[in-house]
Amino acid sequence: MAAWLALKHTDEDLRALREAIDEADKASEAGDTVAFGWAAARIHETLMERSGNRALAIMSRLLHELVQEYYGRSASLSDVAKLRRAVRSYRKLLRLIEAEAADSAESHWRTHMSYTIDNQDRSQPLDLFSK
Repeated sequence: MAAWLALKHTDEDLRALREAIDEADKASEAGDTVAFGWAAARIHETLMERSGNRALAIMSRLLHELVQEYYGRSASLSDVAKLRRAVRSYRKLLRLIEAEAADSAESHWRTHMSYTIDNQDRSQPLDLFSK
């Protein structure tokens, strides 16, 4: 998705991604993990929606609530330093997409997502269905 968006994007695509990242930045500065979780989900959804892959965009819409819940819970377990690190990663992704550096954008996003997955506490099940 990151590579596709780097290869073919509009000014509107970049604006939407920048706004979502700015939202995450503000939340991380405030230490607001709830708002950060919502913003992180919006970043991922923006990538899905704007990448040009209609099938992925449809799947993203179908999984919207689960994605929001995941990032909300994930952010609530993070500290401000991790939130700031995520924002730096999001900004780097945006710069790579703006530069149309498809391979670098894809590589960076894979690394970002691997970090997210690898740093989840696997000793606890990820329960997205109970409050």
